Amino acid sequence: YDRAIHYLDLVSNDNNIIHWKMHINALIAGDDPRAMSYIDQSMTYVSGLMASNDDDDDDDNDGEADNQRRMLAFLKRRKAHLLADEGSADKAEQLLTQMITDGEEPELARNELTYVRGKNAAPHHADAPRTDAHDAPQQEP
Repeated sequence: YDRAIHYLDLVSNDNNIIHWKMHINALIAGDDPRAMSYIDQSMTYVSGLMASNDDDDDDDNDGEADNQRRMLAFLKRRKAHLLADEGSADKAEQLLTQMITDGEEPELARNELTYVRGKNAAPHHADAPRTDAHDAPQQEP
């Protein structure tokens, strides 16, 4: 992921949402310590864009405003994923539950909530006993 992050660092500010999302996903997948900060900064930026669009009465911005709402929902889901990975599953669940309540891409938020709840139920330590099916004791006939 290091090489991908390097190149995505270069293009993530080109106003291409796909590059932006790929950059965020690479930061998370690569366990980059900048991921949470980058997501928080991106959320602030997108929220600011949305606020300035709310001030405009221009109907031409509807498509752009929809893209911004979807981007903010993406950022919230990625933040929840990262919170769960860092051991703050309660905060992640709260964020995702609020998204569902507010109707912010609720189906995707539910999917992420399933991941978070599964992560919360899994053992948190490398030395914790595994519960995989192949590790379960076998019954003799």
